[in-house]
Amino acid sequence: MALEREEAEGSIKGLGMIVKLKAKAKTAGLNVKSIRAHKRSALGSDDFHAAIRGNTTTSCGELVAHVQEVLRFPDIYPGNGLLSLGLYGIFLLGSDDVNREALGRAGACKCVAEALRTRGIDKSAKVAAHGCAAAANLAFRNPYNQTQLAFWGAPARVLDTMRARPKDHTVTAHGCTALRNLAMGHQENAAALRGLGAKQVLMAATWNFTGDFQVQHWAKAALALVPKPEATLLGLIASELKSELQESEEEEEGTSTKE
Repeated sequence: MALEREEAEGSIKGLGMIVKLKAKAKTAGLNVKSIRAHKRSALGSDDFHAAIRGNTTTSCGELVAHVQEVLRFPDIYPGNGLLSLGLYGIFLLGSDDVNREALGRAGACKCVAEALRTRGIDKSAKVAAHGCAAAANLAFRNPYNQTQLAFWGAPARVLDTMRARPKDHTVTAHGCTALRNLAMGHQENAAALRGLGAKQVLMAATWNFTGDFQVQHWAKAALALVPKPEATLLGLIASELKSELQESEEEEEGTSTKE
């Protein structure tokens, strides 16, 4: 996914804002000058992610650390604006392979799952949307992040969010993408999604947004990865009994016709 310059600038400015607010709260001493210098280099670069990769550990690690702090101290950060901004930053940075890995190793998967659980779902529309978007990019072609997201309960939180906001296009589109990316190439996640009722949620998405290409595309892509229920012994017996009953009824109808 190619990022627009405006989105890139918004992400860097958001990171700078988090640093400034953290300094005001006097919760930790960060090197604000280095962040500002990094911000200038990124804004002047033709490749947004190239600038981030030059200092991946600092950029991605600090962003995750700030989101962790917002979640850890709700009394200091009672609003959801700062959290949604941090999740949006994870979403943007997570569209790059190198940064996606760095974010996951820094603990972004747990942050996203916790943000959706505590402040998303039916609470904040922006946290819900940006949380699903962040989960989608973190899970994309990254087995480590897929496993971590599942461990911290992100699949269930994404589904809960989609159920709580069935008519929200942004949540639905990002949610469908997240479910697809969580299941792609990861059999355990795909099986877990089936057990969590993902098929019903995805079908509802296709019904609610019949004319929307984005939702239809990602919902159907996710549905294709959710396995069908396995045939059980009890199910096979029930099917066999039903077949025998139908045959018996047909024989009785044939006999009565001859008489």
